[in-house]
Amino acid sequence: MEIFGTYGPIKHIDFPKDHVHQHLGRGFCYVEFTNADDAENAMKHMDGGQIDGQEITAAPVLVPKPRPPPLRRSPPMMHMRRPPPHRRTPPRFRRRSPMRPMLTTPVSCSSDECD
Repeated sequence: MEIFGTYGPIKHIDFPKDHVHQHLGRGFCYVEFTNADDAENAMKHMDGGQIDGQEITAAPVLVPKPRPPPLRRSPPMMHMRRPPPHRRTPPRFRRRSPMRPMLTTPVSCSSDECD
């Protein structure tokens, strides 16, 4: 702000931070001047200059006009989905595989043991 502020009053500065290292910048910033002539003068003098030993590029950025949100139309009443009716019976659970009959092995016993 100190360097660019010598060219005129600054309206806004946006200095995005790195997502991973929050204490570091992402290597660029946006400076908005209150006067277009001051911005032009700053770009002319700062483009190709150095800040902290790093060469900088100063270029104009056109800010798009904010668009009004699109109108949202509600769907006609006859096309609206109705919620499913509540079940009166508990839901049936599916099994992963069909049940198999249990196999039993015949047991032989003598007449004295089976009584």
